[in-house]
Amino acid sequence: MILQVVAMKIGILDSINRIGVSFARNESEGNDIILSNQISLLLSFLPLVYIATNVYNLGWSRITLPIKAQPAFFLIPILLNYLGAITLSRIFLSWSMAIAAIYFSVYNKSHGIDFETSHYVGIRFSILASAVIPFLVFRLKNVFLILLSLSASFLSLILFDFIHSSFGVGYQQVGLKEIGYSLTTMRTLVGFIMITGSSLFLKRMVEKKEKSNNELIFQLEEKNNEILGQLEEISSQNEYISLQKDQLESQKQLIELQNSRLHRTNDELELRVEEKTRDILAANVELERQNVQLEQFAFMAAHNLRSPVARIQGLTDVLNHAKTEPIEKDKILHLIKKSSADLDEVIHDLISVVQVRSQGESSKSKINVVALLKRVLEHISHDIESNKIEIVNSVDPDLELEVNEALAYSVLLNVISNSIKYKNNNQPHVVIKGERGDSQIVLDISDNGIGFNSDLHKDKLFRPFSRLNTILPGKGLGLYLVKIHMESMGGQVMVNSKMENGTTVTLLFKSPGT
Repeated sequence: MILQVVAMKIGILDSINRIGVSFARNESEGNDIILSNQISLLLSFLPLVYIATNVYNLGWSRITLPIKAQPAFFLIPILLNYLGAITLSRIFLSWSMAIAAIYFSVYNKSHGIDFETSHYVGIRFSILASAVIPFLVFRLKNVFLILLSLSASFLSLILFDFIHSSFGVGYQQVGLKEIGYSLTTMRTLVGFIMITGSSLFLKRMVEKKEKSNNELIFQLEEKNNEILGQLEEISSQNEYISLQKDQLESQKQLIELQNSRLHRTNDELELRVEEKTRDILAANVELERQNVQLEQFAFMAAHNLRSPVARIQGLTDVLNHAKTEPIEKDKILHLIKKSSADLDEVIHDLISVVQVRSQGESSKSKINVVALLKRVLEHISHDIESNKIEIVNSVDPDLELEVNEALAYSVLLNVISNSIKYKNNNQPHVVIKGERGDSQIVLDISDNGIGFNSDLHKDKLFRPFSRLNTILPGKGLGLYLVKIHMESMGGQVMVNSKMENGTTVTLLFKSPGT
């Protein structure tokens, strides 16, 4: 049990000593950080020894605030290492003894303690001792950092009497007049020079020895690697001999393995041929379907183009008739102009169909559904107001689509425009709902318009130029455009309508990311 406690304490100390090592740029700097943590722990421990000794001999009268704060003060470098300020930590550690000594001396004397010459001289030895620390925690190549770290000790020694006098506790201010004291500053400076010079000499010797040891270690590692290489070569030769012995057996196993792979490859090839055959058959079916659609489209396009062209030709023949009255000519010209406009509109719709088929799912982007609906409704706001249509938008404000924006806009515009066009004069309204499914975004656009029998017309529901309601004029391209737009975006459209009970158009979009 005791051994476990000792081992745990050693482990804790080792963890504290290694605080900040992860921020080191190399192994040498890591060693310097470990040493700075160890010095910090030692300096933190010394005030505790001082307190214990004084309390035992003199009681608590000499235990002032500075000596109580010193254990925590000397742990600040470890905290800085933990925060990653590894250079600042070592500079602070180098300054800490000088700062603590000056503060301790001035505080005690300001409170009527330590008015003896020995205390004015003795405190300087603590400052002198701190001059060793920069050489312990920095490398000689860090000249600037060493000089910066030594500055606190040097300035504390030079300005020792000045600092005490500034607080009214100078040597002569408290009534002390020993003759030899005037040379104390010079003596401590000589000591400072001797300590820093000796530390510099020893540091140079240590680093030189360390460099020599590293070179020897490197050479030994090279020799060791060379011996290991030779051993591996011998081992490889032994393995080669063993492989030659088993070569015939290996070749036999290899042939069996190749035969097995050949059979497996043949099986895989047969499966691929079957898959390709199925793909070709499916492509042929799709091609036949598209050919049928193309034939239907071409026939209906020719029919719709023929109608205005025939009207124009007939009106032109009448216009060329010699006996046609001027008033009649104006009427004929007006009708020709209207037929030309109808022809242009049919051509424009045909171009739209062709363009949709070429767009596919290109130029996809994320679109907020509510924002897109707002644009559509603003576009047809005049029709909404003039027909007194109530729009009920129940779509989630955060609902998004990832589709071709122009196609999605055209789909919503077509569907909502149809709801307005085929409205019911009794409180007409359009309800728009949207929700997110597992793999689809579902938009429902419902109206209470005049409707049509969707079950009766389901075979020609999405055919181009198919009129499902002949009460109002139209070309029969609206639902066809919606269908090819949705298919181009990888979606679907469904229509449910009853005569005098309105129409519901359901748009199924792929969820973003699927």
